[in-house]
Amino acid sequence: MNPQNVGSAVNLSMALLFISFVPLALFVGYIVINSPIGTPIFKALAERHFQKKRYAKAAKAYIKLHDLQVQLEGPVYARKAALSLEFSGNLREARRWYEKSEDWAKLGQLSLEAGETQAALDIFVEHQLYPRMTQVYELKEQWIEAGDIYWEQLQNAHKAENAFRRASHSTDPETKITAELKLASLYHQMKRKEEAQALLERAQAQLQSSPQFVEFPELLALHETVQQNMASQ
Repeated sequence: MNPQNVGSAVNLSMALLFISFVPLALFVGYIVINSPIGTPIFKALAERHFQKKRYAKAAKAYIKLHDLQVQLEGPVYARKAALSLEFSGNLREARRWYEKSEDWAKLGQLSLEAGETQAALDIFVEHQLYPRMTQVYELKEQWIEAGDIYWEQLQNAHKAENAFRRASHSTDPETKITAELKLASLYHQMKRKEEAQALLERAQAQLQSSPQFVEFPELLALHETVQQNMASQ
């Protein structure tokens, strides 16, 4: 056989072998990259993109990491994807990924910044994020609700007092009397007995001044509770 023909045959065989190997190599590479083995690759890409402020690309890499590692590492990469999306200006997707990451404080804050006050409050209430709840109540000027959280959940008597005082200046009679009764109870707890008694008497006088308050059973019940507590202590 002509040596030249032998060489050509060998070259052809090698070429065919290489061509048949390429799809296999690509397939193996695809499997590796799209399995947890590929995590270091996407992690390095994500961190580099984030450092270079290529936030949209970083978000894509972190989303891939989340898909690969969520069973092992939980929502850690979902949080980074959300942050990258936020920095890229894609706030709608950022909120979706903050929800995936269970970062309720951030999700509520973005809802608040988007003007969705009630949606933000619903998130904070559901997850008992008390400081965030007071933030929304104060924005909505719901001083009674803010005061209750400061007093009962955050044990901050000073801020509770300020909130109830603001509510006591309301032009709505029910709000005004409710605030005075809560202040009376708070002052009684703080051993400011004279101020507590004066507020209780003022609230009683207002309740007795008009039959309209018969239509407010919760207000009357609050008055009864505060009066009994102060009398028994």
